[in-house]
Amino acid sequence: AAFINPETLPTTGTGNSVFDMAVYNGEDGDPGPYNGYGFGVGGDSGTAGSKLIGLFGGIAWKNTTYTFAAADTWYHVVMTRNATTLKFYVDGADVGFSNTDADNGVPSGNFTIGCQDRNNSGNIWSFDGRIAEVAAWDRALNASEILGLGKGYSPLFFPRNLQRYY
Repeated sequence: AAFINPETLPTTGTGNSVFDMAVYNGEDGDPGPYNGYGFGVGGDSGTAGSKLIGLFGGIAWKNTTYTFAAADTWYHVVMTRNATTLKFYVDGADVGFSNTDADNGVPSGNFTIGCQDRNNSGNIWSFDGRIAEVAAWDRALNASEILGLGKGYSPLFFPRNLQRYY
């Protein structure tokens, strides 16, 4: 979970300039395992765009249909995974995306805010903007917790299994 404020929306460009990774937890392959998950701003499958995009590291892009309305605006984004179901929420509301994958458990290893360094491969997806109130739990939050966070409640209000808070 995090509040993100994209300075720009990456609507054009190629390569590393088209996807802004806001939060990433875990590894994205060589030399580590493919067990990471993250979210940011981009287009389908990491192309240019202003959509909320998820990444199951080294495996698949998670292309939501949620489009950020404007740059220089704060949005509260939550990405949950309960067993094999992945969901996204913006400002406390379910954005209608649900996807299933094999359960790799809770990611371990790197936790990055504002970028994903792709395990030092030189392929860096940096977030162009501001990020606040980043938190990670080792469980999926329930709907009332997500709604509370979207209203601006501190992640510390939901301490059960809180693993990281920045």
